[in-house]
Amino acid sequence: NCHNHPTGLPDRRGPMLNGITNRVATDWIQEFLLNPPHSKPGATMPQMHLSKSETEAVIHFLASLELNKKTPKAFKFVNATRGIELYHNIGCVSCHAPDPDFNPSEGSYNSNSFTYPHIPFPNLSEKYDIHSLSAYLNKPHDYSPHGRMPQFALEREDPGDLAAYLLGYVNGDSTDYPKLQAPKVDASLAQAGKDIVVSKNCAACHDSSFTEIPELPISTQITPYAR
Repeated sequence: NCHNHPTGLPDRRGPMLNGITNRVATDWIQEFLLNPPHSKPGATMPQMHLSKSETEAVIHFLASLELNKKTPKAFKFVNATRGIELYHNIGCVSCHAPDPDFNPSEGSYNSNSFTYPHIPFPNLSEKYDIHSLSAYLNKPHDYSPHGRMPQFALEREDPGDLAAYLLGYVNGDSTDYPKLQAPKVDASLAQAGKDIVVSKNCAACHDSSFTEIPELPISTQITPYAR
């Protein structure tokens, strides 16, 4: 994507940036922009060599790119015990590490039999709240159309139960858990952030339509790239 060297393969695109500050914690975004592989092992995002003040400006720009729909909330009552069962039974451990403390309700389970490499998680509790992680697990391609996460056929309550387990929450009312707070957009910082995003050629991997905006009206709607 960055070197413009045709390979005959489709481009590998990054996640959709619209509404990202409503579904991912801004502190996590900043740490990721400063050092992608540290925040998310195995990340394909290159090191952009940004200062902390530059990442703050980029975050304000990202916060101005609103998603044209609300992030759905988790089912009100979540069951982390059920979530760990789902995690080990629907196929998550085909790519991610099994939980060595998992005791199935039926049969037996030996995590030592999973000897293949696993895709590590970022620090999920620092990145998501229960509602944004639930929404991602329910329809991952709504947020990362080119990602490797498959679409599972889940029941309405399943994503919240999975999210409760992955975030380390106990069973209970999902509305009681901490919620993400998107930053209030500073227009001057957002404009500076837009300039950084354009200069760093982020459009090589992310939605390119933001490079065509001549001025930055806050809350601009960006059309997602073709899926």
